Amino acid sequence: MSDVNQTTHQHSTSPEEARHAAKRRSLQALAEQLTRWGVRCLITLPLEGAPVLYVALRRGTVCVVAAETVSGWSLVGPGLECDANDPATAAEVLLREPPPISLSDVLRRRARIKAVA
Repeated sequence: MSDVNQTTHQHSTSPEEARHAAKRRSLQALAEQLTRWGVRCLITLPLEGAPVLYVALRRGTVCVVAAETVSGWSLVGPGLECDANDPATAAEVLLREPPPISLSDVLRRRARIKAVA
């Protein structure tokens, strides 16, 4: 193999590697926003699978993932579904205190879980 072919071969990435890199960039941008506000964050470095961002909030540690949707990348976590291109908004949503859970929501979720199970 010539030097040109070796260089091209070394820099080619699979679609899966490209998606993994996009997820990591999205989570890194969110972590940087949260760190500016003094929130501790940790991004996992899995050998296989997707990276996860752990965020230490007053209400506990939450996990955030980056998911590919029809409209692009989204940051998804408890009470969070924001465009990955807007990490500032995602950080604000995460830092907001969640509203108290109503009993009707709990019962509706429980019924849905029973229906699926």
